Amino acid sequence: MRQAENNVHIEGILSQIELENGSYIKDGRTIETVRGRIYVRVDQAINGKPVTSEIPVELFSSKLTKGGSPNPSYESIMKIKNDMKSIASAGGIEGADCVRINGARIQMNEYFDQTQRFVSFPRISASFVSKINKEVMKPDASFTVEMVVGSQGYVENADGEPVLDMDGNQQYEIIGIIPGFQDRIDKVRFVCSNENVIASVRDYWEDGATVKASGRLNFTSVTETVTSEQGFGENIERSRTKSVRDIVITGGLPTPLEGELAYTAEEIQEAMAARQARLEQLKAKSATSTPKTRPAPAPATGARKPIDLGF
Repeated sequence: MRQAENNVHIEGILSQIELENGSYIKDGRTIETVRGRIYVRVDQAINGKPVTSEIPVELFSSKLTKGGSPNPSYESIMKIKNDMKSIASAGGIEGADCVRINGARIQMNEYFDQTQRFVSFPRISASFVSKINKEVMKPDASFTVEMVVGSQGYVENADGEPVLDMDGNQQYEIIGIIPGFQDRIDKVRFVCSNENVIASVRDYWEDGATVKASGRLNFTSVTETVTSEQGFGENIERSRTKSVRDIVITGGLPTPLEGELAYTAEEIQEAMAARQARLEQLKAKSATSTPKTRPAPAPATGARKPIDLGF
């Protein structure tokens, strides 16, 4: 099964650096590595609305390639760690460096916590980061992907009520299946709230079709005020902060991909079965191990029943 197009482009201000060196043993040899994440502040417009996002980008590289030569991605990541200044380290935006990331990917971080609760949230992975001058920076966090439509529908909560975005629009959800390296797939939640985009998706994208979509990353935090009514006296108001990791579709090709570019139901079913087997192994392992990844809010679910693709 071919690897789908999955490309993320990011330009913004380096906000925070969380990188560390490490190593592991393989075939009796010590493999030196660098891993962690950086956060990139991006001020962009999504569906005509200004949005400030803090995009976490996961980075990992070994010091040497399999052939034993210096690894260019390792050198790129080490330059961030040793030479670049973030908003946090510089004490403000003015002293921070600007970066450009090409060839990043949308992937899913999935695991079971110690209570056996399944946790799944999107992350952006990259290998190379370039420093750019602030004068040439064009703030952007956009993507282009090929995927198989697993299901779609307006988002509702457990009570069947519409789920609205921060602008009061009801969100439309698409569950996309993205084939990756060595037949591994990612099951990714996309949303759109622009009515023209929603109409095009509903009219042209059938469940099971291979489609091409583009859009923007909306990784923000939203503060909500929750009011608790009392038997008498004043109500109690509390504020809570909710993380938002929305992958927003803003466009795409109306006609599904065909021929060799289209994935068959059999291919997706087989890949989904392999994914399910991997998740079962993770679930069994979670009973005796401590998860190393950070939890994220469980995503909302859509309304339309998915086609039978094996998940």
